[in-house]
Amino acid sequence: MTTDKIKPGIIVNMRNRLWRVDEFDGIEVVATPITGNSDDQKTFLADIEDISEERFESINANLPGDLTAQRLLLRAYQFDLIHGSAPFLSLHRSSIVPYNYQMVPLVLALENPNTRMLIGDDVGLGKTIEAGLIISELIQRGKVKRVLFLTPANLKPQWKEALEYFFHIKATIIDSYSRKEFEKELPAGANPWQYFQFVIASVDYAKSPDIKQQISEQDWDFMLVDEVHLCAKPHSKSNVTKQQKRYELVKDLGKKIPNVLFLTATPHNGYSDSFASILEILNPEIVTRKSNGDITFDKNKARYNVIQRNRKKLEAWYKKQGKNSPFPKRDQKEVIIDPKPNGKLIQLLDAVERYGDFILKSAQENNSNGGKNIANWVAIHLQKRAISSPYAVLKSLENRIATIENNVDNITVNDAETLENYVFDFVSDDERVSDEMASLKLDFEALSSNEIEELKSIIEFGKTLTPKDDEKLQNLKNVILPELMAKDPKVIVFTKYKDTLDYLEKNLKTKEFDTFIMHGDMSLMSRTEIFGKFDRAKRAILIATDVISEGLNLQRLASNIVHYELPWNPNRLEQRNGRIDRIGQKRETVCIRTLVVDKTLDKEILDLLLEKTKTIEIDRDYAAAFFGDEEYLKSIIFEASSKKRSKKKNVPDGPDLFSTVGVDETKKAVRQSFSFPEEDKKRKMKIEEESFYSSLDIELPEIDKRIEETKRIVGSQDQVLIFVKSALARFNSALIDKGSGFYEITINDDRLVLQRFGDTIKKVTFDPELGLTNPDAIILDAGHPFVRKLIELVKAEFFTNKGLYGRNAYFFSDEVESVHYNYNFLVRFTVGIKEKRVIEELVSLTVDSYSDKEISNTNFSPATTTRNLSQSDFTEYINEALQLASLDKIIQNKIEELRFKLINERQELYKKILIESKNSSQPTWLDDIIYIEKAGYDLLTVTIIQPLN
Repeated sequence: MTTDKIKPGIIVNMRNRLWRVDEFDGIEVVATPITGNSDDQKTFLADIEDISEERFESINANLPGDLTAQRLLLRAYQFDLIHGSAPFLSLHRSSIVPYNYQMVPLVLALENPNTRMLIGDDVGLGKTIEAGLIISELIQRGKVKRVLFLTPANLKPQWKEALEYFFHIKATIIDSYSRKEFEKELPAGANPWQYFQFVIASVDYAKSPDIKQQISEQDWDFMLVDEVHLCAKPHSKSNVTKQQKRYELVKDLGKKIPNVLFLTATPHNGYSDSFASILEILNPEIVTRKSNGDITFDKNKARYNVIQRNRKKLEAWYKKQGKNSPFPKRDQKEVIIDPKPNGKLIQLLDAVERYGDFILKSAQENNSNGGKNIANWVAIHLQKRAISSPYAVLKSLENRIATIENNVDNITVNDAETLENYVFDFVSDDERVSDEMASLKLDFEALSSNEIEELKSIIEFGKTLTPKDDEKLQNLKNVILPELMAKDPKVIVFTKYKDTLDYLEKNLKTKEFDTFIMHGDMSLMSRTEIFGKFDRAKRAILIATDVISEGLNLQRLASNIVHYELPWNPNRLEQRNGRIDRIGQKRETVCIRTLVVDKTLDKEILDLLLEKTKTIEIDRDYAAAFFGDEEYLKSIIFEASSKKRSKKKNVPDGPDLFSTVGVDETKKAVRQSFSFPEEDKKRKMKIEEESFYSSLDIELPEIDKRIEETKRIVGSQDQVLIFVKSALARFNSALIDKGSGFYEITINDDRLVLQRFGDTIKKVTFDPELGLTNPDAIILDAGHPFVRKLIELVKAEFFTNKGLYGRNAYFFSDEVESVHYNYNFLVRFTVGIKEKRVIEELVSLTVDSYSDKEISNTNFSPATTTRNLSQSDFTEYINEALQLASLDKIIQNKIEELRFKLINERQELYKKILIESKNSSQPTWLDDIIYIEKAGYDLLTVTIIQPLN
């Protein structure tokens, strides 16, 4: 076969196997095997392969047909095709039931030849799901093959898990640790950035010059950047080296990679130049920079590039559609703990404050700027530990004295900024350092031998403090937990520190409820098991560090959260709250309690943040964006602590960080020190004016309609269940109903055994909602590896004629008066002018044998009868059906009719879903997606429908 005859969409024979040609550039043939796994796409060099065009083998009229086998075969193809008419293929091969508003970004993505989009939805609206739908859709449509995921270091595992769990996308994490392992296992000279199809890496790992170069050398189809506000070009010129390098990484890759998706709940930090730097990567036409330095944004040109929703807007949207809000209400309170004036807790806090003064004085005497900063962080760190729990601060003090006395080796953390971020509750971008390690490192900093006696004194006193002396613990145990459990018997308690977690676990254990813990040292498997136990418990608390504060959806597990300490970063607080206060929460109200100890810096920071929120008149919708600027928050905390030290009276021997002396004046001075009403007002106005909350209007009923149309074309979850049950029976295996929507699979065919599951798969469900409320359940959908294996084997047997023959069949029906022939054809088209993409459709048609004309009904029901058709008569009917003179003309007309239908649907999609468009002319990119050509067809099955009477 000459290369000029090789075209996308045809069937060829290579290496004694049938393939569908997907792409051909004149040199390389990209093809998918007809027999076997359709995901197993390969690339061949056309000049060295023996290639011949083929058609499917003709149907054998002499083999006895079986209707059950035929339906199984057709269902396998229905689940496996690259449907051109199905609006949303990603629904077909994912374990989610998205809300209709979550489909809006996908609709926008399908409206352009390339996806270049910022999703700036608020916390809890499902940005991960929205991103996964887009990527899954583009993969299945053949538009995307290689994807680079760039995330903060702490979110890499969550992304890997979410991609595989919800979308069956197996991504590989590449970092400094895994890279070494890959170099041992990969073929000699193989580059892991090139070897793996889907790669997850932290932004800060990727931004280093050598890694950036390696990534840039590869051809990526799609780049996703999570928390992209951390990669905006910094507004401030101080302490921004890292962020500038992040920006340069994303900007440079964004120029090269055709599809780019940015995610963040805080896209705008109040500075137009930073916000503009993100949007310019997506579409430079959005931003206009004037000669005087002013920046303007063209929201009409950003129509396909920016989508930003907050809860208020979506609630109004649902109300407009006549539907109830899918979001819970929030009952949020700060619980102020007032320690007894002469109690042991306040005495311990005072002692730690004085010790902090000593550390600061020592650093000042050494006259080292770096030492002063470290000492400042250590003093704050120890005070925060004391506020958290007596046990936590005593562990830190014991670490310090042991280091001095026994010369304990120090913990090496090379990046000082990582320690600073940890102290101030910002996202740590050093993937090498866990929260626990950062905390431990600070215990060993700013040490001097002459502090041993002071340390011993504090530790000796601290050990006399019992749980009954801890007013915060007692309030949680006797007031907050009983109150919350009366509303919902599941409570999640967050703490910053692993030591406080241990303290709470020990002191909260009771026979009245189960107690579970979760922290960063636990494996992903261990955490999954704990979630399952927590879910199954009747009454329980889950005590966790921030290992579950991001990327996990816990709304189906609990509706109560307690913050045992106040995170100083409002975004960290909101990230935690967003685990339960999100769409899909089972209860109408979520309850959130934050414990704050009075007469401490925690209380000062709380007052300050509340006052700032009130002063600039921002509601919850803008709060996250306003406080998204970490440099701004750092300045708040530094200036607050500095002002407090300078206002302290009667302290001649050095600076003091924490004091109750002159509290009222200190509060006043603190507020004045970083109350910038004019600047705050301008920033608030910038966020409000330059955000994109009102720039998009998409009709949800139209999306609902297309979701239902997708289910009809590609099959619903109920149809997946029927297919799995029938296929297992064919392979001598079974789907056993265990009740309540759960099943168990027993496998007796070695070809179906997957290493991950073995010969028994327990607790299977076909209901994604049920799966989400049962973390230990396995959700089977058309994209799950086990279902894909079933599809592969059913199709393989179709070509090898093993077992029951499914290509022909017959049945009797009381709905026909003459013999009817039903045909199912596999039809292929190509879409595109230059770059052609293959799509497939399963076309069914029925012909009346008496008139040789097509009839409109293709869905006749078999009658219940004991009548049989003899093999000789059946063979005769099959031959007549295959030799029908009018068949070729009918199928050609059917294919042309379908081609025009696909073109019209693409044009209507533009008109119907995106309303009130400013552009009345047809965009040039639409010319490409409506350029549809016939590529070939093959007959899959023939069914004889006999009249019963």
